[in-house]
Amino acid sequence: MLSLCYGYCFMIVYRSIVRIVVTIILLSIGGIVLRAQQIDGGLPGAFLSRPIGVRALGLGGVYTAMGNESGALWYNPSSLMALTDRPQLSFGSSVLGLGRTQNVISYGQTLEDGQIGIGGTINHMRLGTALGRDQQGTITGEFTNDMFAIQGGVAAKYGISSFGVSLKYINNTLSGLNLGGSGYGIDVGMRFDIEEVVTVGVSAQNILGSMSWNSVSETLPYVIRLGVATEFLLEENAVDPEPPASSLPFSGGVSIPRYYPDDYVSLGMEMSFMRGDAIPTLKVAAEFFFMDMVAVRGSVPIVSQDFLKPSFFNTNQFGAGIGFRQSLDQEPFAFQIDYAVSRDRVNTTGIAHHLSVSVQF
Repeated sequence: MLSLCYGYCFMIVYRSIVRIVVTIILLSIGGIVLRAQQIDGGLPGAFLSRPIGVRALGLGGVYTAMGNESGALWYNPSSLMALTDRPQLSFGSSVLGLGRTQNVISYGQTLEDGQIGIGGTINHMRLGTALGRDQQGTITGEFTNDMFAIQGGVAAKYGISSFGVSLKYINNTLSGLNLGGSGYGIDVGMRFDIEEVVTVGVSAQNILGSMSWNSVSETLPYVIRLGVATEFLLEENAVDPEPPASSLPFSGGVSIPRYYPDDYVSLGMEMSFMRGDAIPTLKVAAEFFFMDMVAVRGSVPIVSQDFLKPSFFNTNQFGAGIGFRQSLDQEPFAFQIDYAVSRDRVNTTGIAHHLSVSVQF
């Protein structure tokens, strides 16, 4: 009797969450149709649009459907359902040049026999030290710009579909100038694992979000993402239908149970649109996995914008990276190291470097 009551209550809550998530996504997409021609002069919380997570950076941010580790929460809250019940922690750092750094900590796991997913992310970016000047150009002192985003999310799974929602707290402080702002944003997402072959993901980021600066409120730029991913084997006889729960997946987002052959390739495609963009961005990404330990990944933009003008195969938005995984089946943990490079126009070298370490207990 108790199990029946529990199942009935779970279905009521789950269906309510689904209705809310679907409604919000539809309203957000409708907002794009109404406001797609509006180009905003300034976008508060613009650092939120920077991709995070080193594996995701190596894939050029093509992560709405390909994401399956704790950092995937940033792109699509429903991707929490791609995790296992083993807690996963990831620590990443980016060296962007000119004193700019970005550090990210993420956590995620599933509960209730894989029916519920939870996770969190802390994203910190510092722009380094700069000189403050008055209207006459006189130096008034030094200041630093620190930006934080703290995110927590939850997801639920029913059949081939997963639904998730997350809340972000954002803080932007100009130390030395006694200026700052804070705000919030809401992300929602859906994910569908079709025949354990194709995954489709859709998410809406920073909806109903705003930031306040000295009592002046500004709306956060929303982002709509739509992605699709698949994978296929390069060695048919290397399939393990029941991989150990301690494994950290590189795979491109098929439903659990996942398959971890010695060699395989994951492919993904994603279209994204941020408020203020002239056109949507379309990217493709691929990841090759060898010897059950080493991954090579990269991404190329098919269509994007460059200074509000359409651009094809823009090399300023590429991503590339490698990964190394050590799965310790008989040990209490496993670890994964990822490295990625991306273009950065501000950096004197034009290249930014990213490194992360992930641990699963």
